[in-house]
Amino acid sequence: MPASEVFAQAMEHVPALLLTYLTIFVAYWTLGIINIPRWAGRDAVLDRIGQIDPAGINRQSFSALAVISIVSLFMELLLIRWVTSEIRVFAYFKSFVLIACFLGFGLGCYLTHKRIRIAYTLIPLIALAILIEVPWDPMRRLVMQLSAFIAWFSDVHMFGRAYFSGLPLWGFVSAAMAVTIVIPVFGLVALSFVPIGQLVGSYL
Repeated sequence: MPASEVFAQAMEHVPALLLTYLTIFVAYWTLGIINIPRWAGRDAVLDRIGQIDPAGINRQSFSALAVISIVSLFMELLLIRWVTSEIRVFAYFKSFVLIACFLGFGLGCYLTHKRIRIAYTLIPLIALAILIEVPWDPMRRLVMQLSAFIAWFSDVHMFGRAYFSGLPLWGFVSAAMAVTIVIPVFGLVALSFVPIGQLVGSYL
């Protein structure tokens, strides 16, 4: 396939890619994972959304521990079902969402003594909802085709496609697009579990 045709196919996804990258960037920037550009009032805004001081938690409340544990299990099942059903690449890599949940939960337990900010759950979930549910055809096509894009790698056999035979340039470009979306989405899922892990860790 000529390079011009590959370029034309890639350009069709540019608007959806820009919205996807912008949504991911804003989510990470709002949470302070990305600090460029600098935002002096970030902490105040995040605290206003909701925060919990670990020192004020009644660690003897077994009912609260049971409730937050049930909430964490419900949210884990919700994200596994929701993300894998909407983003087909996660339906193939079934353990990705589960690993992300465990990673965020474990990180939250490690950060038990840090301030618990509800924004670390709300903002990633809002970003995921925008990426998955936005009613815009270019975005829907991009999300649906991520699984085909990442199938360029020779060790990935997905939906009958092992790689883009004879189209190395387009295969490389599409795989790069898929990876730069899948990895940040994995991070969003993990971040959403950090406050829950902090709460469970505090009660334990």
